[in-house]
Amino acid sequence: MTTVVQKTWVVPQDHPVFVGHFPEHPVVPGALLLQVAIAMWQEQNADPAGSWQVQSAKFLQACGPGTVLDFALQARNTRTVDGSIRAGDAVVAQVVLQWESAVHG
Repeated sequence: MTTVVQKTWVVPQDHPVFVGHFPEHPVVPGALLLQVAIAMWQEQNADPAGSWQVQSAKFLQACGPGTVLDFALQARNTRTVDGSIRAGDAVVAQVVLQWESAVHG
């Protein structure tokens, strides 16, 4: 398992989310930031069947199309990932994600 993932994502100018999320003043929704963070983690770590839960999320600064975002994700344990999303020196979001197994028993 990779315990640290650091990646950069440039918010696409033409992302379809901006059609309905304030076309006059586009803002990246927090749900999209969470989706990107989970996808980045999963690119580096093959997760068995299950789902991700948001344990906590703090969205501290708005960002829009063209923003360069740096994601820093770190495993706290085998099920929990702490993350920070930055635009330059500014913290955009802090998240804690938890993976839940589809297998119970």
